[in-house]
Amino acid sequence: MQADITLPSVNIPQVYRIDNSVLPMLASMQHNGMPVDVARVRVLGEQFQKEIDQLRFKIQPHAWAGFNPASPDQVSELLFGKLHLKPGKMTAGGARFTTDDKTLERLKHDHDVVPLLQQFRGVAILKGTFVDGILSSVTPAQRIHTHLNHAAV
Repeated sequence: MQADITLPSVNIPQVYRIDNSVLPMLASMQHNGMPVDVARVRVLGEQFQKEIDQLRFKIQPHAWAGFNPASPDQVSELLFGKLHLKPGKMTAGGARFTTDDKTLERLKHDHDVVPLLQQFRGVAILKGTFVDGILSSVTPAQRIHTHLNHAAV
């Protein structure tokens, strides 16, 4: 049995004209890069680091010396071993109970440390992805050069 497929009507010359008018602009953006206020990004990084340190300090009394809230294994041991919270599913390898965002959301009212762990993860992701990621990609001219993917519909 063959399915009836109807493709939308496309005005190829019009699409070609639009694409050709956009491509030089995209090429220029890639070549020139985007300016970055490195000083401001560094200040944000310092603010995020300060918040991360404060959250570590608040989490510490619920855990043990040397506890690393960035370690899924240690978070699992804390929540389900030490605090005896109700675990959910196991990780894919079955080595420990999962501590993913969905699990922490489910447990956030069960113990005061869970919202702190959620905040810690959120701020750590912001710092790692945006601040550290941007600073590692900035050129000496304080610009980021990206690769823009252009696709016509």
